[in-house]
Amino acid sequence: MDNEVEFSDYLTKCGDGKLPRLDGKFQIEIPSDLRFKGDLNCMIEWVFEGMQEHYRDQLWTSSRAIICPTNKTVDAINSKVMDKFPGQEHMYRSFDSLEEDSHLYPLEYIHTLIPSGVPPHELKLKKGCPIMLMRNFDPYKGHCNGTKYIVVNLHSRIIEAKIASGPYKDNVLFIPRIVIKPSESTFPFQLKRKQFPVRPCFAITANKSQGQTLGKVGICLERPFFSHGAYYVAQSRVGKKSSLKIMADTQFTENVVYPEIL
Repeated sequence: MDNEVEFSDYLTKCGDGKLPRLDGKFQIEIPSDLRFKGDLNCMIEWVFEGMQEHYRDQLWTSSRAIICPTNKTVDAINSKVMDKFPGQEHMYRSFDSLEEDSHLYPLEYIHTLIPSGVPPHELKLKKGCPIMLMRNFDPYKGHCNGTKYIVVNLHSRIIEAKIASGPYKDNVLFIPRIVIKPSESTFPFQLKRKQFPVRPCFAITANKSQGQTLGKVGICLERPFFSHGAYYVAQSRVGKKSSLKIMADTQFTENVVYPEIL
């Protein structure tokens, strides 16, 4: 791809499922000029280049992200970037319980669980870092599930944060701990976790990135995206080819698109 017009055409074909397919139903080749040649630490350095100088800049902090197929990888990358982010770390530990049969499962084991839609037992945050809200609070003021914030202050019982961008930019929300239950029955018990309903969002899933316009994006393909249109969504968060890099073990991946849906 020699120019932005070709990049736009590439994204359109990716979203429509019209890129040339190789062996396999969805397998395609990653363009050589989009492939990132380096490991995860190098990818973090590329996406968040200049962090030590720009971490106080709300626009800079909120305009870049690493997009991943799974929450497990998202959590691992968020932890790595948070360690590099300047400032004093605050650790918030949840209060976990089970609705029944609590004597059958050690609390140490319960703490390790991070079901979809539930914050972790140990939530590491720093002032100025980006976070994403995981519950609806006040939709009329923009405080919705999936909204990105910048942390303003961290207190023992409350987190003060402001919306990072968009029509509700700078609207402040005081976030308390709430009791959260997993929406899916993935365990043979009902977990209840009292925790702040937020996650760091240096890294996010393709699903959570929908609707965002970013200045710099790295895509970490520890495995291919597995849902319809997710690969296209991840790549189309930026408007310039130079702002996008894809890290994968091979030069091939899967672009899952079901034409019948389109």
